[in-house]
Formats: sequence, C-alpha cells, structure tokens
Amino acid sequence: SLGLFGVAAMINEGNEIIRKNNVMDPANAIASSLLEIMQKDLGANVSASIVKVYTNDADQLAKASKGQAAFTLDVETRYWTVGYFSTDWTHYWVHYIAKARLIEVETGSVFAEGTCNKDSKSDEKPPSYEELQENQAAILKQKLISITNECVKTFKTEMLAL
Repeated sequence: SLGLFGVAAMINEGNEIIRKNNVMDPANAIASSLLEIMQKDLGANVSASIVKVYTNDADQLAKASKGQAAFTLDVETRYWTVGYFSTDWTHYWVHYIAKARLIEVETGSVFAEGTCNKDSKSDEKPPSYEELQENQAAILKQKLISITNECVKTFKTEMLAL
C-alpha cells in the first residue's frame, strides 16, 4: 500500500513533469474538436469566440455567453496527472478526467453533458520517468493527444449521441 504520502508523491511527480515541460491542458483541444463535430454533424453555427469564465456554475457560464450564441460548450479538466504503477515504481502512466457540458444560454440549463475518464495503464510498454521527460515530454504529449482523441469520441457518442 502506498498510503497517503505515496499517493501525494506520485501526484507531485506527475504535476512536475507537466509544469516543467509546458504540457498543454487537453480541455481546449477537446472543445475545439467537439465544436467541429457539432458544426459538421449537427449543422451548428459555431462562434469562434472563447469566453474564459472561472466557475462551474452553468448559469454564470450562460450569462457570460449571452448575446453571442444559443448554446455554450464548457469543457473542464477535472483531474490530470502522471504517476507510477503501485507494483512498478520505475514506469509511469497518464490519467485524465474531463467534463463537458452543452449549456442553453437563455435558461442556463445543461442541455447535454458527459464525463471522460481515461488513462494509459494498459500500455504494453509504459515509459520510465526519464522517457516521459525526454524531448520536452514528447511521449507524455503523445499520450495526452491519444487520450484527448478518446475523450472526443466518448463525448461525441455519450453527450452528443452521434
């Protein structure tokens, strides 16, 4: 058992890699992909404006978008980190959780929502800590791209029913 200190150390290791290598939060890429899907598959008119609001409150998010659109898409990273395996402290996996909501601007109500919880624990050859950091965290960034694509598929089917 890792205990509380082991888990905290694992999370800190992952956060350090993310900070040190300027690894971008996948939420923006997920939002962009979902907007493209909504435009292509649902015929939605998509506004290019991004409203940055630091709240989880759907009503506040809707108010920030008033006059700009009928719906606003909110994609939020809930948790992301890299950590080592409990049985192998020399190899690492990536974990990412996001929530996406389509909010009706007029009423502030959530029209559709979904959650994505993905990780790379099943990789056949998980990287070492050094490998995750090589070439400005190229392997980590590639894993996050893969997870981002998986999340887009999850939201497309579960949230948008496409």
